Amino acid sequence: MYFCIVALLDDAAQYEIRRKTLAILNNYGLDVTALLLPQHISLKISFATDRADDLLAYFDELCISHFPINVTLQNLAVVAIHDHDTPTGLLWYNVREDARLRKIHNQLNTDLPELLGISNSSIDGDHFRFHSTIAYGGRSYEEYRQIYAAVAGEFESISARIDKLAVFCSVQETAVTGQFFTLKTGNLGRNRPKRIQFWGEDENDDSLVVEILEGKKTATVTKADEYYEPDGDFDDGGLEVGELVDVFDLRQQLRCRIRVTEVYPVRFGNIPEKLWKGEACRSAEHFQEAHRHCWPDYDLNDDFEMMAMHFELVEVVQNA
Repeated sequence: MYFCIVALLDDAAQYEIRRKTLAILNNYGLDVTALLLPQHISLKISFATDRADDLLAYFDELCISHFPINVTLQNLAVVAIHDHDTPTGLLWYNVREDARLRKIHNQLNTDLPELLGISNSSIDGDHFRFHSTIAYGGRSYEEYRQIYAAVAGEFESISARIDKLAVFCSVQETAVTGQFFTLKTGNLGRNRPKRIQFWGEDENDDSLVVEILEGKKTATVTKADEYYEPDGDFDDGGLEVGELVDVFDLRQQLRCRIRVTEVYPVRFGNIPEKLWKGEACRSAEHFQEAHRHCWPDYDLNDDFEMMAMHFELVEVVQNA
């Protein structure tokens, strides 16, 4: 049997893509093979194993260990491929590189060979391109290029939410497109809100948390390439606008709940007023001085990239 693991797009994004694809099918007579499965982003391309029970048990654990993800599908791309030695092409929606998708992809590449004794594909790894296929095969690559040139402008950037993963399965002796079906889906998300902790000199330093409780601190920053990474059991990373987040102090006590209102990239040499004020600082220079103290191991030059997050206090759980 063959399996693959994918991230399912939300209903609104599915419809938006299928609506545009329907017009392509009608106008150019392309094959519907790519549309027989729900619109998805591949996380682990097809692999062969007979250990379905082990895979599905692992899949359940995988789903509950990750939170839902908001992604951006950027634009249409045309790709030259071979379908069982026949040169052809495909159209797919490019997905903006996302640290959370990359984390799941890398986890699958690490876990599944050990669990199932499979080998990773040559396209797995850091260079794997996240995408959502809309048309596949049945025409020459040159024909696909012509179709792409005619319709690419209609496929603008759209946002999608991933709340579920799925396992697709084929019982054929070879992995044949159009022969896969949805075997199982799983909801993403631990059964709790996301968590965050704030810097302190030591575990008893809760000064930043107190500033939140007093309404003074309404923003924070993180090194850009660490924003989506968890830091222990009490800092999940990857917080997104609208999410309700539990704030823990360094003694692992729940102190309050906040709601994320804005997330954006910023450089250390260009701190906007709303950010340094949200950090309860007197000026951009005061912000920079405070963060040089908190982050002594970072090279905080003007081009140092950070992610800024603004939030509002929703509930005080414990004042002290």
